[in-house]
Amino acid sequence: MNIHTDLPAALMRSLAVAPLNRGVAVLIRHGDRHHIPQGEYGDECTLTEHGLARAQLLGASLPGPLSPVANSSPLRRCVQTVQAIAAGAGGTIEPTPDPLLGKPGAFVFDGPQAGPMFLERGTRQVVLDLIAGRELPGIRSCEAGSARLLTGLLASLPAGPALRFHASHDAIVLPFLVWATRGALRGEDWIAPLDGGLVWLDDDGPRVAWNGEVFTPPAREATC
Repeated sequence: MNIHTDLPAALMRSLAVAPLNRGVAVLIRHGDRHHIPQGEYGDECTLTEHGLARAQLLGASLPGPLSPVANSSPLRRCVQTVQAIAAGAGGTIEPTPDPLLGKPGAFVFDGPQAGPMFLERGTRQVVLDLIAGRELPGIRSCEAGSARLLTGLLASLPAGPALRFHASHDAIVLPFLVWATRGALRGEDWIAPLDGGLVWLDDDGPRVAWNGEVFTPPAREATC
C-alpha cells in the first residue's frame, strides 16, 4: 500500500513536521465506519474491514514512537481506531474514554437539547452552523468548545517524545481545527476518516499542525 494514497494526505504532511523530540497529541476522526441510517445516532456503529486496515496502516506508518496510552470517544468505532493503530505499530492499547472526544464531546453541554437537533438537521449542517457562529441549543460556541478541547489535549501530552492518539468524530475534530488554524481549514472542506491534526507545546506556547502547516491557536479565553 502507498501511504500517500491510502492515508489522509493532510495528516501525513502534519506528521512529517511533528517535533519528534516532544510529546505530541494526534487528534483524528475515527476510521471508515459502516453506514448510519438517517434518524439514528449510530452509537453502536463500528469500523468496516477497510477502516480497520487503514488504521493499522497508519500505525505502521508513524514517523515516531507511539505513546502506550491513548484517549478516545467512548463510542466503539473510536476505540477500534486506536486499537487498530496500536496493532499496526506492533503493540496494544486500550484507550481511556474521554468525554471531550465524544458522548458528549467538547461542544455539547446539554445532550437532551442538542441530540434531537443533530437528527433533525443532520451533523453536517449543525457543524457548519457552529463554525459560522450561530447560537445552537445545548451547544457551546466554536471558540468555547475548541478552547476546552485544546486545554484537555495539552494536559494529556506525553512527558517525553511520543505520539499520543485521541480518536474522536468529525463533529468535534472539524470545528476545533477550523478554530485552531484560524480558518486555514474551512468547514466546507470537512474531515475524512482518520484525518486530523497535531497539538504540542512549544517553548513559547501551544502549536497546532494541519496539512503540514504549523499554527499558533487563538488564546484560550473561553471558559464556558
